Amino acid sequence: MRRTLWSAVCALGLAAFASAQGGGPSFQGLLIFEANGVSADGTIVCGHSNGQAYRWSAATGPTVLSDLPGGLTASRASAVSADGTSIVGSGHTDGGYRAARWRMAGPHGVVVEDLGDLPGGDEMSLASGVSDDGAVVVGLSYSTASGGWPEAFRWTDPAVGGSGMVGLGAPGGASNTSVARACSADGQRVAGNGETLASPSESILWSGTSLAVLGDLPGGAHQSEAWDITPDGRTIVGQGAVVGGNAAFRWTDPATGGIGFESLGDLPGGSVECLAKAVSADGSVVVGYGTTSSGLRAFIWTEAAGMQLLEKALADQGLALNGWTLSLANDVSADGLTIVGRGEDPFGVVRGWVAQLAPETPDMWTDLGQGLAGLRGTPQLEGSGVVLGGSSFTLTVSGALQFAPPVWVVGLTALGAPFKGGTLVPQQDLIFGGKPTGDFSLASTGPVGMPTPPELYFQFWIHDPGGPAGFAATNAVKASMP
Repeated sequence: MRRTLWSAVCALGLAAFASAQGGGPSFQGLLIFEANGVSADGTIVCGHSNGQAYRWSAATGPTVLSDLPGGLTASRASAVSADGTSIVGSGHTDGGYRAARWRMAGPHGVVVEDLGDLPGGDEMSLASGVSDDGAVVVGLSYSTASGGWPEAFRWTDPAVGGSGMVGLGAPGGASNTSVARACSADGQRVAGNGETLASPSESILWSGTSLAVLGDLPGGAHQSEAWDITPDGRTIVGQGAVVGGNAAFRWTDPATGGIGFESLGDLPGGSVECLAKAVSADGSVVVGYGTTSSGLRAFIWTEAAGMQLLEKALADQGLALNGWTLSLANDVSADGLTIVGRGEDPFGVVRGWVAQLAPETPDMWTDLGQGLAGLRGTPQLEGSGVVLGGSSFTLTVSGALQFAPPVWVVGLTALGAPFKGGTLVPQQDLIFGGKPTGDFSLASTGPVGMPTPPELYFQFWIHDPGGPAGFAATNAVKASMP
């Protein structure tokens, strides 16, 4: 039996909340060489191609970002602020490469700013991370304090009371070098790495002006690099040495209940070489790339599924990449669903891309019991799918007496009243019959735009001479909206 249940529910005016948002997975190749960063909501992407920095959105496509005045045309966009208003990277001047920030000025204008460099050493600086609002930028610059080597910096916007570019210092290795790669939402916690007396590279967390050396994964050479940090500054991802090579890691702050370093593993095949490049806002999704028997491949790691090829994760959601190879995953949106990187299109051309995963659907169905046995025992009701506008759901009945007249009871709330020797669980907001039948499934799709109640209760009653009062009933199920 197939009946448009939701249309019947709509006809009775069962109402409450808005219909579902979002859709299935998607993939888009970009007309730029590489996508490096993405805004928190996944709508603004930055990258580079042919020596020029680019900004991309679905609405505008790729837009060239102007280089700093003077010198060669050689710019690169590395990161986007969470709000999408600022992009940071590097440009070229008469003196060399300088850290740059591109700020949106009105609906279509963009202003490029030279962020300067630290005093001493070569005239060179590169920006790699930015705060949520774009007012704080981090990166590296050659400096006198580092003996002419790179030193991590934090730049704060003088236009809003900041002090410009300030060196963050280094742990004090032979070369006194350090690199800042990403910062927290407010820019006060900065992740990177630097040389120590024990290692050419160890992960570092700067908090304000203080510096903490975080260490490394156990095993292998004593070496690690931090590449990204969550907005709250409590989770860092990167690469650490293990026996036989390097593995992706996630570090959670022991001061706030974390466990320090944990290995996220490596992709199968190829050498042991895997880098965690970016992390979602809550730390539960990590993306990056590693080596396989067929070369570099982008990965996604989640707490539920562990590490897997991003190509497989998209395919598992029913998305065909049609010949694309995803080599590098460079950044991920705050919710862990939008990922950007670099790969090869079906013609072997290296291009940037944007991939959108569908959110995992939580189990919305609860079995409430209260079935009532008939001649075939107690019939069973099972719900699956999503009871939302534009989404499909199915109600399956098994063990019902064949050819017995059925009655559906659907309610916005639970009643739990004695009825025919059993319990009528749903409130009687909708009651309707159907064709006499035995085991069956009822499928429906919610109308797009139709308000959806927060909960719906379903129970199936059947005329059955084996029941206490001539009826049998399934268990009741509750559908909860996300």
